Amino acid sequence: MPQKSGKRTRVMYKDVHMINPLIDIAFKKIFGVETNSDILISLLNSIVSEEDQISEIEILNPYNERNFKKDKLSILDVKARNKHTGTYFLVEMQLADELDYHKRGLYGWARVYSNQIGASVKYRDLKRTIAIHILNFTAIDYEKEKGWSVYAPNKYHHRFVLLDKDTHVGGFKDIEIHTIELSKYGEEESEDIDEVLSKAKEMLDKWLAVLTKYALMDPERLPKGLWVPEMKKALRVMKEMQMNEIEREVYESHLAFLRFEDSAFEKRYYDGVEEGKAIGTEKGRTEERLSIARNLLSLGVDVKKVREATGLSEGEVDVLLEKGS
Repeated sequence: MPQKSGKRTRVMYKDVHMINPLIDIAFKKIFGVETNSDILISLLNSIVSEEDQISEIEILNPYNERNFKKDKLSILDVKARNKHTGTYFLVEMQLADELDYHKRGLYGWARVYSNQIGASVKYRDLKRTIAIHILNFTAIDYEKEKGWSVYAPNKYHHRFVLLDKDTHVGGFKDIEIHTIELSKYGEEESEDIDEVLSKAKEMLDKWLAVLTKYALMDPERLPKGLWVPEMKKALRVMKEMQMNEIEREVYESHLAFLRFEDSAFEKRYYDGVEEGKAIGTEKGRTEERLSIARNLLSLGVDVKKVREATGLSEGEVDVLLEKGS
């Protein structure tokens, strides 16, 4: 969010070339490989309850270049299983505010749960499944919903389980879905890492600081609050990550989309504050949308999703298709 005051902040370190871990392909290359299972365990343990803490984990869909080339348009999630309890985990990084997010999120959980059933697996053998959605948008809107007993509009981590509506008695304990809304975590754009960490009380706060303020962190000179081996390792991976041509193409396209979303949000913010003051020209915004649409189409993204993501009309997208994107 844009700065709301004229306060200057001190920037001691900033690596503008470090890989952005919020881009799904980068997230999976960091957390979705066996050699980094310790990083994934640390992140998951900062999110789930004490009863679900993990000591050993098996990554069920580890990232590798061969699978990526064949399936580069699929959602790059991380599926894992607790080796001791058998609990399944589904971790997704989502940048775009999809209108069907809640339904798709529930469907994703259901697929992981139902896919446990095989020729020799009975219903009683089904294991608890926990989905974790790290979101770059607001999914839980306290302003729109009515009748909630608690008002916590800035709460960024929600843990959803099934409870009886009247007694709040829990049931169907195999289902659990977490949402982590980054937009609510770091409202201030402070570039003073000490100021950021002063507000990081829990381990999850520190992990979110790593994911959102990574460019301010030198893995070799971390402040005391981040003296966590797994966080240091994650930052090193971001700093040293190499991508092949196809990976880089997808990464840059998704990064451009993220910047477009941020730009659109910033425009809405200023419009609300300054009552319609023009920021940029319509021609410039249209060119930016067209450029992002070309990138998405070149990756084979569905036309409907391209229109939803960019706001272009059907005719405008058809023209791009006719020109070969």
